[in-house]
Amino acid sequence: MAARFFVPPAWVEAEGARIEGEAAHRIARVLRLRPGDVVELCDGSGRVFQVELTEVSPQRAGGRVRAVKRPSVEPAVHLTLYQAVIREKRMAWLMEKATEVGVSRFVPVTTERTVRAQEGRVDAPRLRRWERIVREAAEQSRRTRLPEVVEAMTFSQACEEHQGLGLICAARAEAPSLQQALQDRRQEGPGGVDLFIGPEGGWSPAEIELAIAAGLRPVSLGRRILRSETAGVVASALTLAALEESL
Repeated sequence: MAARFFVPPAWVEAEGARIEGEAAHRIARVLRLRPGDVVELCDGSGRVFQVELTEVSPQRAGGRVRAVKRPSVEPAVHLTLYQAVIREKRMAWLMEKATEVGVSRFVPVTTERTVRAQEGRVDAPRLRRWERIVREAAEQSRRTRLPEVVEAMTFSQACEEHQGLGLICAARAEAPSLQQALQDRRQEGPGGVDLFIGPEGGWSPAEIELAIAAGLRPVSLGRRILRSETAGVVASALTLAALEESL
């Protein structure tokens, strides 16, 4: 199976393609590919370009476009995961696995009980690391669109921003299950879903009240308490599976 890379649209043209930066380094130094080998390039539009390499170096590679395809692998449902910032290793694992599952957009959220935040904001190096993790996971899982990782925002900002069906996972005995909350949504067809996952210490009562006032619906993932990173992956998978099976 050919290695896949996400590249800017300008790098791929009808007559050929160029590859620079980290992707070129991986081709030359990590994968040790040579002229004549084939790679796949994605420009973020859903298209996949099969490219036969004609030149390879750690700084730049290039090749001829042999074929263009548009595989149907992306979810029909645009899922935004509003994930409370958790410990670095767990956040990295979450980003990787949720990308594999099919999340379209990640919004890191700082909350009252967020473990790692710097004055309410996630720093630029951490964001770049998450973007790299998401890119590599998207390439490995053969996705054709690169999930977006946006700058961190506060919980109140996230509540104001969300526009799709908003579901906030909360450990509340009276909350309906995630599957129950998705029943009505399944009748509407493709569209956006905004999923909110809390931090290691859970949402505060004030945050739950704010979420409800903003139109978010509390839902439960079951009787057992999941870690934040586990909840993010499980809820994303359940949401996409429940909505896609009816499309």
